Amino acid sequence: MEQRKKHGIGMAKRFAMPFAVVLGVMCMMMVIFYPMMHLEVKGLPVAIVSLDEGVETPQASVNVGETMAEQLTSNNDDSATMVWTRLDDEAELDEAIENNEYYAAVVIPEDFSAQQVQAQLNPDDESATPTLRVIIDNGKSPVAASLLAQALPSVLEQTGANVETETVHEGDTASSSSSGLAIGTMMAQNMAIAPLFVMSFVGAMFVSRTMSISYTDSRLERTKRIGVQLALAVVVSLAASLAVDCISAVVSGNWMPAAAIPFMWMASLCVMLAALALFDIATPLGAACGALTLALGLSSGMFPYEMLPEFWQDWIYPWVPQHFIGDGVRDIVYNSHGAWNSGSAPLLVVGAVGLALLLVVVALPSRKPRQSAFER
Repeated sequence: MEQRKKHGIGMAKRFAMPFAVVLGVMCMMMVIFYPMMHLEVKGLPVAIVSLDEGVETPQASVNVGETMAEQLTSNNDDSATMVWTRLDDEAELDEAIENNEYYAAVVIPEDFSAQQVQAQLNPDDESATPTLRVIIDNGKSPVAASLLAQALPSVLEQTGANVETETVHEGDTASSSSSGLAIGTMMAQNMAIAPLFVMSFVGAMFVSRTMSISYTDSRLERTKRIGVQLALAVVVSLAASLAVDCISAVVSGNWMPAAAIPFMWMASLCVMLAALALFDIATPLGAACGALTLALGLSSGMFPYEMLPEFWQDWIYPWVPQHFIGDGVRDIVYNSHGAWNSGSAPLLVVGAVGLALLLVVVALPSRKPRQSAFER
């Protein structure tokens, strides 16, 4: 009777497993796509600089640029697409753009008011129409840059001025005459995030299983096994970074800059250290954390902070590795930074946490092996 009961439980588990897998994958897909389906373009920081010197008319002094800048900054609303910040001069703007502080900027020229007056006096003279300069920073976020490149000219042209748009931090996309390649490069840096994370976590799982940790072993034996795991992780993480570079070449038609390889190697190794510790503590813990982090973090690496739902902004974006991988890849591809960039230090923190957890695995007391019924 007892044997039949155990057989029934085993059969129930066997039939329930496919449904559990399907349910788990469905939940994972829901978490992945939820923020993508609920993106809100709001609060994108945009700078404005007014160099307008104004003009004297018989009626009064006129400074249209100053008035425009004050109106835009005084009506800021966090729920609006853009939040405007007034800067004093072009030197301050250049420094802010170099540091990727704004997604875009508007520069009002010195003769803006004079041209406005001239255009009103000679409405048929197209040469008298004033011109506004718009700067789009592709390096801060190519997704936001693409949106603002369309939205800003439409908004500013309502003033009756011409709009000249220039893009900074174009990276490798600037060297191509093909508009399709620019899109491909943008997709390549986004697609580098998920494959690198997945290969790192899967690689950690295989390394952990190849040199598995048993708490019946002595601390010395566990230390030796973790040492081998770390050596394998160095090799696997390098392979993952090279594989992602190949994916980028297929998607965009170009290999990534040379600095991307050491950065992605370091990023993959840091993720693997954290994953190894989780798998060594308990395989289900590692698998659950990997699936959850993949699902929660994918959108945080692809989209800017301002476009994510509030929950992702407050609770997910600050810590997920994909966020920092995305920042680092964008710095390299678009801003021509080296392997050490804005994403490097946070990823090293992730690796340090992994090393600390591996030390915990070593420090845990050894358990005596269970005795079989025959030995008892």
